[in-house]
Parts: sequence; C-alpha cells; structure tokens
Amino acid sequence: MVVGKTVSNRIKIPATLLIMGMVGSIIGALAWPAFPALSLLVLLGWALSPNRRTAYMLMLGYYLGAARGIPAGAGEFFGVLSHGHAGLIQGYGFWLLSAVLLSLPWIVFLPSNSGKPFQMTMAGLALGLFASVVPPLGLFGWVNPVFGVLALGWQAGLLSLVAVAVFADITEAKYVPLVAICLALIVASGSELYTKPSYVVHYMAINTRVGMLPNTINGVYSREVQLSALANANDKVSIVMPESVAGVWAAGTQWVWRNDIAGTAKYGTTQFVGAIVGSGKKGRSDVVLKLSAGKVQVLRVDQIPVPVSMWHPWAQHHNYRLHLLRSPVVNGVAFDVCYEQLLPWTTISILVRQPHIIVGMANDWWSVGTSIPAIQKASLAILGRLAGVPVVDAVNT
Repeated sequence: MVVGKTVSNRIKIPATLLIMGMVGSIIGALAWPAFPALSLLVLLGWALSPNRRTAYMLMLGYYLGAARGIPAGAGEFFGVLSHGHAGLIQGYGFWLLSAVLLSLPWIVFLPSNSGKPFQMTMAGLALGLFASVVPPLGLFGWVNPVFGVLALGWQAGLLSLVAVAVFADITEAKYVPLVAICLALIVASGSELYTKPSYVVHYMAINTRVGMLPNTINGVYSREVQLSALANANDKVSIVMPESVAGVWAAGTQWVWRNDIAGTAKYGTTQFVGAIVGSGKKGRSDVVLKLSAGKVQVLRVDQIPVPVSMWHPWAQHHNYRLHLLRSPVVNGVAFDVCYEQLLPWTTISILVRQPHIIVGMANDWWSVGTSIPAIQKASLAILGRLAGVPVVDAVNT
C-alpha cells in the first residue's frame, strides 16, 4: 500500500508541472501579439504558485508560447546564411534556451508563503522585471509579461500589478470575488478608455517588399530605383523607410542615391533610411540615414544587435557592435529599429528621453509567416501608449 502511494505521488508531480506548462503556453500564445495584457494571468498564476517548480513551468510555458515564431524565423534566417538545414536546429535551440533563461528570475524572486505576501509579491514583480530587462538577459528579454500588462497604460497597468499582489495576500475566500471584479474593471478601463495620440501628418512610413540585401552594385541600383519611386509618390515632408534597405553605405551606394539626396534640397523633404555602416575589426552598425537639405547625416541609434546572428564578438566577420548606453533618440525623434522593438531595455531607454514621435524601422524578410512581425507591432504600440506619442512604422518583407 505504501509503495502504491509512493508511485502515485511520483506520477502526480510531473503531471501537475506539465499542466502548468501547458497553461502558461496557452496564455503566452493568446497574449502575443493579439492581447498582451493577458500576460496578467501568468503573473497572477506565478504569484499564487505553491512552489518554485510550479512557477518555473508556468513561466517556461509562457515564454515558449509567446515566442513560438522564433524556430521558424531564426531557422529561415540561419538557413539562408548557411544554405542548409542547420538553421532550423539553431532556431529551436534559441527558442528553448531563451525560454529556459528568461524563466529563471521569476523563480528566484517568487514570494514565499510566509511573511508579508503583498509586499513580497510587489518586490518579486519589480525584481523579476529588473533581472529580465538588464543584460545579460535583457539582450533577448522579449515578450516580458510585466510590459505586456502595461499595454493597458500606466495607470491601469500598475493598478493591475497591485491587484496581483492583493490576490496573493488574500487569506479569506469571501474577498476573492470582490478583488476579481475590481481587477476586471481595471483591465476594462485600461482597454477602453484610451485615445491614440493624433498622427503626425507630415510623416509617412513606406512599407517595402524588396527582400534580402542585394550583394551586387546592380542589385543596389535596382533597389534604389524602387525605393525612389515609392518615396516620390508621396508628398509628405518626412519619409520613413525600413531598416537596412539601403544596404551597406559606402561611396558607391551614396553615388547611387545621389538623386534622392539632391532631391531633399530641391523639394524640402527629409528621408530616414535604414542602412549598414562599418566593416572589419571596427564592427558594423545598423544605422539610420537622414537625407535632408542635400546632405546625408548618419544617425547611430542602435543599441542591441541580435545575439549570435549579428552580435558575435568572438568572430570579426560581419560583427555588429553592442552599444547599451547609446541614445536611440535624436532631436526628439526616437528610433526603434527591428529587433530592439522587442526589448524592454530599448523601451525604457526611449521613455526616459521623452521623445515627441517614435519611428519604427524593421526588416522582416526572414520572419514572414511567423508571429514575430505582429509582436514587433504590438511592442511598438505599447511603447507609443506609455510615451503618449504617435508611432510611425516602416517594414520591409
């Protein structure tokens, strides 16, 4: 009889953990990109978890479900580079490893069942957020659940987090319905009582479908002709184009773009164009070119390149440099470029500088058909809401 109970207990524990992982993955998949505020449910489950194993499986499932587009997206990116099937293996490796690591802070700072649950839950939320935002985890800290809740806005988002701590502090069941109703009202108010900032009419984002970077001068010229035609079809003062669509910016590239550069002086327009500068030991940078008044200004606003694929300091070839403290805001314009749109670190960097407009630029040729582009848009929308300013977003596929 004792043996039977022991075997039964051994079976129940893994089953419970598996269920929690499934619940977390469902929440993550539903939250990102469609309803980021649903991340509140996983934080509530985390605060009420009876032990660290349960909390870890819940968070692990959440990150796996929310970032489900990584295997296919990274597989396509690395597959193109390696011309083989190794890309898909790398994609699944990044997906699993990132989820395993991003879940760790939430078990380290899980509130204990004794002491002061409210204060400890609030501290756990703050410390979990901090640990998953700052490097090293901040280098890939996407789909952060706290930032998902802040999709409701500052007031409703912070009140929702307080309500999570209140739930953890409830000792009498009769108060649960009351707190649940209050939480539902907070979420509803955050979802409904929001008016987007008025759009800046003189900005125009141009979405392109020109694929990967060209590797010949003919390819660069052909792409410039396409982009120039799109830009000239609009009468806006400031035109935004996607990340790195101009390719590697060098003397030859600038010559190809000479008519566009001269046109900014003739017509009084400004173009913000994504490009790549640098090579060799100095490293590359993902930059924004400001074409204005017949001149080119290179805006170095990049902070965190994609780990391994772009940032690989152990190898000099095509290595993009890390600039954690670089400002992504220039003259009140915040530039949120591709991968960095997913990272709370860049979000915070922009918020503290109080821009008057946010310009998103992405090159998503490698992630078409996955959830990644939509998650980028959702993250940009959260940033725009928290900053209280308009968002202009240009994407290449």
